[in-house]
Amino acid sequence: VREGDAGACYDRFRDRLMFPIADEQGRVVAFSGRVLQADAKTAKYVNSPETDYFHKGRILYALHLARPHFREQGGALVCEGQLDVIACHRAGLNHAVCSQGTAFTEAQAQVLRRSTETVTLAFDADPAGQKAMVSTIQLLQRAGLRVLAAALPAGEDPDSLFRQQGAAALCQAMRTAVDGVRYVVGLARQRHAVAAPDGKAARVREVLPV
Repeated sequence: VREGDAGACYDRFRDRLMFPIADEQGRVVAFSGRVLQADAKTAKYVNSPETDYFHKGRILYALHLARPHFREQGGALVCEGQLDVIACHRAGLNHAVCSQGTAFTEAQAQVLRRSTETVTLAFDADPAGQKAMVSTIQLLQRAGLRVLAAALPAGEDPDSLFRQQGAAALCQAMRTAVDGVRYVVGLARQRHAVAAPDGKAARVREVLPV
């Protein structure tokens, strides 16, 4: 029902690609819709309203499919979006999950902590993805998890890498994931020169939280 007009209704998911969202037992509890037109002036993703069964900050997309493979794959693989997760599963990386289009939460970290001790992050290789990677590394560390970070080629995400270069390239990117602290140190080195004291201080400020 349209806000402010009880007599008018609209399609919440109009012109969107639909993803069913399942709980840990594989029961569909909500939907996520991704906009089809790249230039559409609306949110990229729209989720079902939250209910007693669906709290987007507590559910991980594809967890019911991925969790049985955590042990054989050496942990969980966390991406940013549903298309990234689907690409990973198509490439044989069947331990991939993602959040529901929001920043990773402590509740989601605890969900993973119950099933594994190691998490690999594979976020978009752009400034926003790098920022999200650093904050998620800190969050997962606080939950007591060992964190690895996969450095994808510049401008790529798991879905685009799979579509353009194939499963082998995507799997190779995951195999070369580095320790989360080492990843943050590498970013700090790229951003701040050490020729001046303020550069050294900036590096320290970025690395100390992890």
